[in-house]
Amino acid sequence: MNDLFLMRALNYVFVVIVLALVYFGFGILGQLLNVTLSHASVLGPSTGIALAALLLLGKRIWPGVFLGSFAISAFVSAFSFDTPMLAIHAAHATGATLSVLLGHVLIKKFVGIPNSLIEDRGILLFMLLGGPLSCLIAPTVGITAMYQAGMIGATQIVSRGFFWWIGDTMGVLVFTPIILIAYAEPRAVWGQRRYSVGLPLIATFALVIILYLYVRQQEEEQHRQEFNDQTATLSQAIINRLQGDMHSIDAVRNFFYGSRRVEQDEFVFFTRQTLKLFPEIKSSSWIRVAKGGGINLEFTATLNEYPDRDISAPRSWLANLNKLLKSRQVNAGDVLQVVENGQATVFFPVFTPQSNGGKHILGLVSATFLIADLVHVSTQALKNTGSFLSIAIEDGASGPYNTIYSTQPVGFSQVKSVRQYETEAGGLRWLLFFYQDREDLQLHWSVWMVLIGGLLFTSLLGVGLLMLTGRYFRTESIINDRTEQLLKAKIAAEAANDSKSRFLANISHELRTPLNAILGFSQLLLKKRAFQKEEYEQIHTIRQCSNHLLELITGILDIASIESNKIRTDIKVFDSHKLLQNIIDICRLNAEAKRLELDVNTLAIPRLLLGDQKRIRQVIVNLLDNAIKYTEHGRVTLTANYVEGHWLITIEDTGCGIAEQDLESIFAPFTQLNEGEFIRPGLGLGLAITRELIHIMGGVISVSSEPGMGSRFSVSLPLPSAEDQPTRLAGNGGWQPADGPLRVLIADDSQINLLLLANLLELEGCSVDSAANGREALTLIERHDYSLVLVDLNMPVMSGLELLTIARSRGKGLRMVAVSAYAEEGRINDALAAGFDAYLTKPIHDEELTALLNSLRS
Repeated sequence: MNDLFLMRALNYVFVVIVLALVYFGFGILGQLLNVTLSHASVLGPSTGIALAALLLLGKRIWPGVFLGSFAISAFVSAFSFDTPMLAIHAAHATGATLSVLLGHVLIKKFVGIPNSLIEDRGILLFMLLGGPLSCLIAPTVGITAMYQAGMIGATQIVSRGFFWWIGDTMGVLVFTPIILIAYAEPRAVWGQRRYSVGLPLIATFALVIILYLYVRQQEEEQHRQEFNDQTATLSQAIINRLQGDMHSIDAVRNFFYGSRRVEQDEFVFFTRQTLKLFPEIKSSSWIRVAKGGGINLEFTATLNEYPDRDISAPRSWLANLNKLLKSRQVNAGDVLQVVENGQATVFFPVFTPQSNGGKHILGLVSATFLIADLVHVSTQALKNTGSFLSIAIEDGASGPYNTIYSTQPVGFSQVKSVRQYETEAGGLRWLLFFYQDREDLQLHWSVWMVLIGGLLFTSLLGVGLLMLTGRYFRTESIINDRTEQLLKAKIAAEAANDSKSRFLANISHELRTPLNAILGFSQLLLKKRAFQKEEYEQIHTIRQCSNHLLELITGILDIASIESNKIRTDIKVFDSHKLLQNIIDICRLNAEAKRLELDVNTLAIPRLLLGDQKRIRQVIVNLLDNAIKYTEHGRVTLTANYVEGHWLITIEDTGCGIAEQDLESIFAPFTQLNEGEFIRPGLGLGLAITRELIHIMGGVISVSSEPGMGSRFSVSLPLPSAEDQPTRLAGNGGWQPADGPLRVLIADDSQINLLLLANLLELEGCSVDSAANGREALTLIERHDYSLVLVDLNMPVMSGLELLTIARSRGKGLRMVAVSAYAEEGRINDALAAGFDAYLTKPIHDEELTALLNSLRS
């Protein structure tokens, strides 16, 4: 338990430290985008990353945000940790932590965590709550603390706070979606946004940063050039003014050389007249030097009205001047200077010639001027913004220079943008240093706008892409739901269709079983006995009705097989002439019954064709039956031709015809056209089945008609000729001829079917044995040799398929024919594939049975 707690604690500490390091690292990167080094950055990626971390890992890791923000604040202040700065660092860290915590709480309450953000409202709320709203806290707390500490003035509160807020907001809008795309759940949604949202955001952000850096470089280059031009102008103005002051003071010294005795009034008058154009000169004095080296201030002329200035300042320099005179040898060209309290006093020595040819110092003319006034007067008409000035005087004797004037604020960092100028004035070397003011944000407003505009575009792009992908996911979800519903409906429909097919197959089997007896015994009666005409017609009517009912059942099964795509073709070589003659013989009876003429025109048709004889027969019979059914007077004409591998069949009638608007609907299942409110017998399946069978065989059917004049149906079937191929005609089965009467075994669990089949076979001259199930049939097969075995597929004890399998496994080379009331294509194909030699469908027609027996005898 303790080990688990320790592991969790260590894991928590590790996550906090990692978050602090990541926060600090990205905070430094954000500072690199600043023109000035300050606590506010125009891009705060750390804020966006911190918010994403809290959304993914929970708000309990907030100490990582605090530590990271504290470290950034310390970095900006050059790691100053005195008491005031510690408070500033803590305030910045507190504001940053509260900002991301508020964003976490608001998003969790109004949007939800985790959230795939696919709804437009959720995306907008997420960005608004996590960005502009929550990011107000950090700049508010930080700027307030800095203002209270005196680090910024009242005029800087709005600009600093605005940039701070913009930076944090942009960090959230740009970096939070990127982090969520990489790690958020559900991955099925966020992972797909990697290329549709994440990649465009990163690419756009990179382009914005590149553009910003380029524009900033150009802007800095422009400001650097402006700074150089401005400082050159300012320095020249100050140097010119300084030299002008020196020349004026030197003129006062020359006044003593021109007069043996200068009185105070003369000195004051001359000095004021000479120096009145130089308001920065405060006063001028005459200091006499005694022969013993002592000095005495004889008189002073106050210049340019300085009522609020101390005019006794020169007296405080007398002691310093006395030391200078004793410490060095003063020559005629020397200039002495004393700098104190922002004002400079220069001393120009005055010498008098001696009789020995030497010179003796008579005194010194001094002038005191204010450096600030000198700078002001010389630069007041020039542009002087964005730079600081320092003035220093270098003493040739002492070497180092002393700064006598500076406009640099306290704590100003002297950066590389500095220009130095120098001049010689009054025998001294004056040095002027100009420093560029990097804190002047107004100079870089255009650069800020480029960055802010680019980041705003990037953030709006991110929001737009999130909304677009959200709509895509919503649409995809709807499509998936609909697809799932459709799939369920499809499965249900297929199940219903299968149920319908099974029902039709079963009901067909149940209908065919009694129908087999009705039709079979009617055929048997017609063959075995001679009836009176009335009785014969009654039995014949029973047979016709049975045949009609069989046709209806077969049609329903066919259309069901077509709809379920289960119908298959059986391609074999068949005799086209025989097939056509058989069809004509059958249909001619129906035509003669209605007193219609049936004309047949057959052109050159190959005798042997390759195709599905059963389906071709069904197509031609359906079309002929329809033509006869809907023709009351006149004729029906069948034309057959063979052109380029296609059997062309045309059936024309002189019947009622079909209206043009009904030419397509006649092929719909269960559709009949009314003629005088009279509906012909049938279900309206013939033409629907016919067209589908033609399409399955690769053919085409067309119809043209004129109401009252008749109709014309044309069929084209691709049937290759088999004249040059070794063939086995359909129906032969490959059985060998049999000698004597055929011995046949029939197996069926229905006594009625056994009795019917036995009678029909006996009429055909066969010797018949019967069995009630497969086991009895197998016993008889073991005892006797049979020419033919007719096996019902559905039998108790042992089914027909089991009987076939066992008989074949024991080497019995019997001809076995399946007999079943199941007439669907699948059952027939399955039986033939299992090994049956043929398949007879109940009810068994005597023609089919006779053809089967004849094939054995042949």
